[in-house]
Amino acid sequence: MSEKKRSFGKKRKSHSSKYSEDDLEKIRERAHMTWERKGKPHNTALSDWLEAEEELKEEGLI
Repeated sequence: MSEKKRSFGKKRKSHSSKYSEDDLEKIRERAHMTWERKGKPHNTALSDWLEAEEELKEEGLI
């Protein structure tokens, strides 16, 4: 049985997304700001990302 290597933190070469790289960067930045505003809690990456994504959509920025 072979082991699969994990590539955490590396960008995928073939990546399909409904967002442009600029939009993804906006979401990353907003999610990071959200995380900092909340006091940098553990295990909130997904909820921070989704919150940032929703905010940016509502603001018409993505």
